[in-house]
Amino acid sequence: AAVENFQSWRPWHLRLWTPPHFLSFCLQLGPRLRCVIGIACAPYRSRMPLHKSSSGIGGSSGAGSGALTSASLSSLNADGKSGPGAGKASYSKVVEGLTHSQGSIALISALLAGFAFQALTTLDITYEELEGERKAVYVCFAVTACFTIASFLYIAVACSMLEQNGLVARSLAVSPMTGENFDDVVRHWYFDDQDFVQFRGRLIGYFHSSFVLFAAFAALYCPLRLSQPATGCACGGIFVLFGAVIFVSNRRMNSKFVNGILKRV
Repeated sequence: AAVENFQSWRPWHLRLWTPPHFLSFCLQLGPRLRCVIGIACAPYRSRMPLHKSSSGIGGSSGAGSGALTSASLSSLNADGKSGPGAGKASYSKVVEGLTHSQGSIALISALLAGFAFQALTTLDITYEELEGERKAVYVCFAVTACFTIASFLYIAVACSMLEQNGLVARSLAVSPMTGENFDDVVRHWYFDDQDFVQFRGRLIGYFHSSFVLFAAFAALYCPLRLSQPATGCACGGIFVLFGAVIFVSNRRMNSKFVNGILKRV
């Protein structure tokens, strides 16, 4: 009875790490995490294409069932219209897929901007409490945090608008209210307008550079938050290394993608 009374009076965070309570906590946490992840990924799951097997076409099964002849492929395009461009999707469908990729960039940018804003607003250290070089670190941290938040917010808003514009353009392209040549209008808007093409390229460059800002912001945050100077400098150095590695990696991947894919379109 004395042991049970002692266990009941222990703080909740100490009772949690006993084996029975910890197991119960893990069993309760799993379904909740799956529910939250499922809700967060629902919009992106709906965008994934649904692939149908060839056996389901025509309502029969077998080796030759559902086979499309070359005549039928050349007579139907992605929107169900006849024409010579049946083998490829329409420009509006391509634009829809390209602008969907902007949504992932907008989501990542919004999350990182939120992290930076929370770190800036919850720092419980005032300028008067600091001494010597830590005052300069405090000022640099505040300025870098503001640039990081502003940069990621700009990218999130711009990419969200691009995604929304692409969805609207696709909807208008398949709408009966627009003419037959509206797909050419979409092509001119997204591919032929060089100013718009360069703007989207600069937006990707801003996205890559913002990670360097985020790494610098995190590196300056460590000496302020951690009481021991050696520990703070070591943790800050890890973020500096992270910023350099991610900058080189992003630049290399972008260069290979441009030279291997975009210049061959």
